[in-house]
Amino acid sequence: MSFFAFTGQYDQKIDPKKRIIIPSCLREDLGEDFVMIPSPDGCIYAYPSEVWYEKVEEAVQSGTTAEGRRQQSRLFGMASKVQTDKSGRVTLPQNLFAHAGLTDNVAIVGVGSRIEIWNPTVYDEYLSVEDETVLPDINY
Repeated sequence: MSFFAFTGQYDQKIDPKKRIIIPSCLREDLGEDFVMIPSPDGCIYAYPSEVWYEKVEEAVQSGTTAEGRRQQSRLFGMASKVQTDKSGRVTLPQNLFAHAGLTDNVAIVGVGSRIEIWNPTVYDEYLSVEDETVLPDINY
């Protein structure tokens, strides 16, 4: 099992070609080639290839039932393999751009084994709801 510990929040602008710069501190572990999928929370998940292949294995093992096969179709059908250019930019696939409701800025958030790409307003709303239930449970 691969282990990654992506952390931090980074605000980036989206250029006219729907590209964002992946911060170098995240790019180092994410790699030049990685996979993006839509998340159930309305953002984009970006996985290093190693983590993605583990997810593929899990999905294949669960594909013996009708529901498992539907999940495979959703997972693989909406996934996009992407690559950073020499400047560390990645073009956001149109389906994922629309899924996340992106416009001109993103919040890139390191979340353990993945990176999340959010519309900043949606991310702030997401955190404000979570703060009421999660923060009291965290031991500082």
